[in-house]
Amino acid sequence: MCFSSCFDINVSLQENLFASAHFDGSLRLWSVRSGELTHEIKNAHDDQISCVKFTPDEKYLVSTGK
Repeated sequence: MCFSSCFDINVSLQENLFASAHFDGSLRLWSVRSGELTHEIKNAHDDQISCVKFTPDEKYLVSTGK
């Protein structure tokens, strides 16, 4: 469960995970199958995150924010 507004979502190419970018500066990874939170990077940014994308090889997650 998450209590922060979500600004962007990106689904992995393998479609097993999706990443979400949040107002609270956190990045969250979710299981596509179960919808459950699998990983959370709290305070990934000092302010809100506006965009999140998996790199084509899915080794990295790139984000931008304010």
